[in-house]
Amino acid sequence: MLPLLGPSTLRDTLALPVDWVGDPLTYMTPVVGRDALLAGTAVDARARLLPVDPVLDGALDRYTMVRDGFLQHRNALVHDAAGGGPLQEGQADAEEPPSSEPAASISAAAQREAVLSQ
Repeated sequence: MLPLLGPSTLRDTLALPVDWVGDPLTYMTPVVGRDALLAGTAVDARARLLPVDPVLDGALDRYTMVRDGFLQHRNALVHDAAGGGPLQEGQADAEEPPSSEPAASISAAAQREAVLSQ
C-alpha cells in the first residue's frame, strides 16, 4: 500500500504507467473537459467513501486498518473470481477445491454470509 496513491499493491504500482497511457481521458481535448471529468471522478470516489469515516475514526492506526481491509477485500475478489470463494483465516491457497456434490458444496455467497454473521 502506498500512502500517497492509496490502497494498492506492488503489481498495481507497476501497472500505473500502462493505465495512464491506456486511459482515454489522457488524450481528451479540450483539457478543461478532461479536468472536469477527473474532478467529478474524485468527488464521486470521496462520496462513496464517506460511510467509512466513522469506522476509521475509531481505529488506532488508520493506515494499518485501511491496508489490511484493502488486502482482505482484494483476496476475496481474487478467490471469488477463481471460483473457490474467499480464503478463510489459516486456509492455504493450495488446498483442494470443495466437492462438486450439491450437498457438500456451499456457494461463495453463503460462505461469506456465514463469516459475516460470526
